[in-house]
Amino acid sequence: MACNGSDDSSSADDSATNLPDYDDADGDGIIDQHEGTDDPDQDGEQNLNDLDSDGDGINDRQEAGDNDPMTYPIDTDGDGGPDFLDLDSDDNCINDAVERPAGAEEIADTDGDGDPDFRDTDNDGDNILDATEIGGSCGMPDSDNDKIADYLDVDSDNDGIDDVYESGITPGIEGQPIDTDDDGTPDYLDADSDGDGLFDMDEGGAASGKPPNDTDGDGNYDFQDLDSDGDGLSDEAEAQGYHTDPYDFDTDGDGFTDGAEVAADTNPLDPTSIIDGLYIVVPERSNVESKFDFELRIQEGDIAFVIDTTCSMSSTAHAIAAEFSDVVDELEDVLPAAKFGVGTHDDYAYGSYGSSSYGDKPFEMRQQITDDVDTMQDTLNGIPIHGGSDGPESSMESIYQAATGAGYDQDCDGSYDNSTDVKPFIATADDPFGGKGGQFYDSSDDSTGELGGYGFNDYALPIIIEATDNYMRDPENGYGVPGGCPLDAGFSDVVTAVADLGAYLILVSTQSTLGVPQMEDLADATGSTADTDGDGLANDLLVYEWFGSDDDFRESIVGAISDLLNSITFDKVSLLVDGDDWGFVYAIDPPYYDDFAPEDNGEIVEFTLYFRGMVAATTNDQLFDLELVVLGDDEIALDKLDIIVVVPGTSY
Repeated sequence: MACNGSDDSSSADDSATNLPDYDDADGDGIIDQHEGTDDPDQDGEQNLNDLDSDGDGINDRQEAGDNDPMTYPIDTDGDGGPDFLDLDSDDNCINDAVERPAGAEEIADTDGDGDPDFRDTDNDGDNILDATEIGGSCGMPDSDNDKIADYLDVDSDNDGIDDVYESGITPGIEGQPIDTDDDGTPDYLDADSDGDGLFDMDEGGAASGKPPNDTDGDGNYDFQDLDSDGDGLSDEAEAQGYHTDPYDFDTDGDGFTDGAEVAADTNPLDPTSIIDGLYIVVPERSNVESKFDFELRIQEGDIAFVIDTTCSMSSTAHAIAAEFSDVVDELEDVLPAAKFGVGTHDDYAYGSYGSSSYGDKPFEMRQQITDDVDTMQDTLNGIPIHGGSDGPESSMESIYQAATGAGYDQDCDGSYDNSTDVKPFIATADDPFGGKGGQFYDSSDDSTGELGGYGFNDYALPIIIEATDNYMRDPENGYGVPGGCPLDAGFSDVVTAVADLGAYLILVSTQSTLGVPQMEDLADATGSTADTDGDGLANDLLVYEWFGSDDDFRESIVGAISDLLNSITFDKVSLLVDGDDWGFVYAIDPPYYDDFAPEDNGEIVEFTLYFRGMVAATTNDQLFDLELVVLGDDEIALDKLDIIVVVPGTSY
């Protein structure tokens, strides 16, 4: 029984250590069962006894694929024939015997990836299959004639850019080489891959083995990018047209991209030629934050002179004309962006008030608001003086027309009569002449706005200066009712019109005090007051008497405007973004500042604007003009900034 137990133990050990029997007659690591008895290379040796069964110069052991004889030999190209019997193991159109050559005992591995060339479908590791580089004719293309076939050449066109970067093929994913310019020649063989007229060797920018330049960092190498610096101008246009640097988005270094300068019609080669205004780059689908400083100071004022031109008013008209240039100069310090206009009045050409034969009219706008001081001066120099009839003049009507631009039809017949009627500033179907009587407004002057009867500008401070030497004809308080259409303007009409325009009146009684009481009532009712006596209270009426010299008239006008500017207060100071039809600005911080007093003149405040890329990028940079306006009580501009939003262009 003991012996039987010993025998059982021995049998168990043998069964645990025995391996399957196999024969490998030639010891090449491929069992005879897999090699068989064929002789494909006809060397007289059956495969099971042949160390190189297919006669390709590569030992069967090297072609077996691994060191485990029990696994079936590798078939790299999957054609059903294992490599040790396949003369083109990777099916790249090159026999293994050709791909072997490194030396008698060595197997070539050109790209050093661990796969020998005969088994590597991409010998040079450029992500382009050897079969693609060799072509269907199974030739040996050598595109750059450097005696290295393309399938072994890391830079087949010798442009200094390795094929691996020119292929456009993602490593590990088979695909066809990219042809950026669609000219039929793939980039790895194309001297100008993007067809921009600039050679790849000039656009590459890096030594072989290094990634090529991508100047704008958009993921496209310069040699494949039609706009290498991303400034919205094509490389070809920059090199051959504008003579700017295709690889520098700001050739002249002035802070504005070449594309933006071309779009804005400034010179991208001249650092002194710059885009006027602030410059914010807002790419599509982006968010950009920017801070802006503003100076709290009323800078824009539209000053409309309304001059009585009857009889003795010739001295007043002369004084205004003689002193106008000095008025402009002296106002520059207090109202640097002042614009001017002038209109005249005599009286209604009605009954005993006035006569059309004298040229009398209740109002005539001579020069709309303009920044052209020379034109304004010429107009003042040519103002005519008329006779007039009775004492009171059409001062109320003239201020009303200055504030509204409503027009006036003396006889209410709906037809404009040049000798008696007043044109509206802008003709409309609702004006006294149904839009057919003409208008004073001339749109050719872009410094003119469309408000009131002079073309006051949005957000400018409107100031109307009335100068007369007699009573102000007021149908509400005597002095007659001519009965025109619309009904002759009286005191309450003027007060309402001035308030609607947001204007201030400066009223001057010249060479007389007859109109002063009416002027004082009108100034008080319209809030036309300022601190003129320096007591800190803005309760002095802007009413003046002038009997003196031309200099005195100028000093009165400049002083009144200065006092007014130094007396205006606002409850709220906010920021308006004007012209943003695209919605670039989606938030402003803070929404507003509380209060503005005269002592705040010159104070700097800061607003932060938040921009979003609302406009899709196109080929070139796109420029959008916006204006930032700091407003007092949503009416008067305290400061303005023009900004240009640039949406950067894409390569094309």
